[in-house]
Amino acid sequence: MGVCLLRSTRRTMRTINENTAAKTSRAPVRPEHNRIWILVFILSFLGLMIDGADLMLLSYSLTSIKAEFGLTSVEAGSLGSITLAGMAIGGIYGGWACDRFGRVKTVSWTIVLFSIGTAVLGLTHSYFQFAVARFVSSLGLGALYVACNTLMAEYVPTKYRTTALGTLQAGWSVGYIVATVLAGAILPVYGWRYLFFVAIVPVIIALLMHKGVPEPESWVRAKAERESGGSKFTTAKRESAFKAIFGNPRVRTLFIFWALTAGFLQFGYYGVNNWLPSYLETEMGMNFKSMTAYMIGSYTAMILSKVLAGVAADWLGRRAVFALGALGTAAFLPIIVLYHSPDTICGCWWCSASSMACLMASTRPIWLKASRPNIAVRLSAALTISVVRAQPLRRSPLASSQARSRSASASS
Repeated sequence: MGVCLLRSTRRTMRTINENTAAKTSRAPVRPEHNRIWILVFILSFLGLMIDGADLMLLSYSLTSIKAEFGLTSVEAGSLGSITLAGMAIGGIYGGWACDRFGRVKTVSWTIVLFSIGTAVLGLTHSYFQFAVARFVSSLGLGALYVACNTLMAEYVPTKYRTTALGTLQAGWSVGYIVATVLAGAILPVYGWRYLFFVAIVPVIIALLMHKGVPEPESWVRAKAERESGGSKFTTAKRESAFKAIFGNPRVRTLFIFWALTAGFLQFGYYGVNNWLPSYLETEMGMNFKSMTAYMIGSYTAMILSKVLAGVAADWLGRRAVFALGALGTAAFLPIIVLYHSPDTICGCWWCSASSMACLMASTRPIWLKASRPNIAVRLSAALTISVVRAQPLRRSPLASSQARSRSASASS
C-alpha cells in the first residue's frame, strides 16, 4: 500500500508542478530572486533552529519545574501536550496567515510571538500561569514551522528543492543541540527561569527577516489578483482550495493516507523525545552532564541524517529513503523500551533518530505540496506525551543496578 501511495503521490505532484509551471512561466523571474533564496534559506534555517531549541527548553527544565511547582507526573506531562496542542492550532492558522498576510510577515511575527511568550514563562509562579503562557507561545512555534517551509519552497530553485528542504529540517536538530548546550550552561547555575529568559534573543532574526527578505513573487501576484477580483475571487479561491482536497476522490484519499502516515510515524517519537532527558536523569541515574552528552549525540545523528536523506531522495528516490526511515524507526524504538540500559539507549536512540530524520527529510517536499499533515503530527504527538507519562518505562534489573551504582558513586 505504501508503494502505491507514493506512486500516486508522484503522479499528483507531477500534475501540480506542471500546472504551477504553466502559471508562472508567463511572468519573468527577476535576477535578484535567484540570489536571495540563499539568504532566505539561512534565515529559515535559523528560524527552525530556534523553533526546535524552544521546544526542547521545556524538556530540560521539566524536572526543575515539577519540583518547584509541586506538580504531579500527569500535570508535568500535560505541559508537553499543551505545547503540541498549541502547535497544532498554530499550524492551522499559520497556513492561513501565510496566504492572508504574507510568508515573510508570518515568519517574523510568529518568531516575535513565541520569543516573548517563552521569555514570559520565566516570570510564572503557578501551573496555570505556565500552561497559559506556554500555550500562547506554542501557537507561534507551530505557525513558524509551516511558514518557514512554505517560504523556502517558493524561493528555492526547483532542482535544489528536495535537498534544500531536507537540509532545512536539520535546523530543528541544530536547535536541539543549542538547547542542550544552553541548558547545560544555565540550568545548574542560574535555574530554569533564566533558561527561558534567553528565548527573547531570536527577535533579532525576526527583524532581519522583516527588513531583508521581500515576499515571494507568487504570493505578490496572488494578492494582486485577490484585490482586483474582490470578494468573489476570495470566495472562489476558498471553494477551489476545499474542492482540491475533498472534491477529488483521489486527492482526498491521498490526503487522508498521508495524514494517517504522518500521525502514526510520529506517534512513537515525540513523546519519547520530550521525556528522555527527564527519564535519563531520574530513572537511569545519570548526572546532568552525562545526560546532555547523550542528547547531543542523538541530535548530531539527526542533523547528518536529514542532510544525507535530502541528497539520497534526489539520487535514490523518495520511496527507498522513506522505507529506510520507517523501518529503522519501527525497529529501534521497541528495543529502547524493552532493553533500556544506558548503553542500549545511547546506541538505539542514535539509530532511531537517524532513521526518523531520513523519514522526515525525504517526505517533506511531498507533505508540503500535497497533503500538509502537520496537524495530524502535532495532535498525535500531544497524545503520545500523555500516554508515555501515564505508563512510564520500567527499569530493567541491569538498569536499576547501574543507577544504584551511580548514586553510590555520587554520594561517596
